[in-house]
Amino acid sequence: MKTKIIYFLTAILGLCGCENNLYYVLDNFPKEAFFSYLPYEQGKEVLFHNQIDTIRLTIYDFNKSYLRGKRTCDCGIEDAWASVVLLNDTMGCKIVCQCLDRNKFSISLYDQSKHISQEGGNEILLDEYSYSIDNPSDKIFNQFVEDVVMLNNAKIKQNIGLICFTDKYGTQWTLIE
Repeated sequence: MKTKIIYFLTAILGLCGCENNLYYVLDNFPKEAFFSYLPYEQGKEVLFHNQIDTIRLTIYDFNKSYLRGKRTCDCGIEDAWASVVLLNDTMGCKIVCQCLDRNKFSISLYDQSKHISQEGGNEILLDEYSYSIDNPSDKIFNQFVEDVVMLNNAKIKQNIGLICFTDKYGTQWTLIE
């Protein structure tokens, strides 16, 4: 009887250990913090203003994905990705947030034409933030801070989204909360 119990416990421990070895990384990716940069819902609206005008942008397209790579397939170590397109009749913005293989974290802001074609539309990079480390590490998660300020001063805030940005004409827009 004791032998059967020992074999049973050994098998259970072996299976648990094998499960962890199936993946390249531990299941400790801070998904909630990462996806909170783009807390948008399809069809909702956000308002921005400058010194003269107010614009209303509708959440046109929102996508997100997370992939934790398994050692048994030809896939990356780990990828998280989210994007949103905010549109009205005269303006469009696309925001892309990604964390690739625990060594690169980036957020990019594009001017996005209203008429999105099969090829992806006319995109012009307006601003970006990028941070890389040489070797995959959990240290990349330290970059998931509450406020991310991009190179040209666009700002993304967790649980709020895009706070301010400068469009392709040089006009500065600020979120109306």
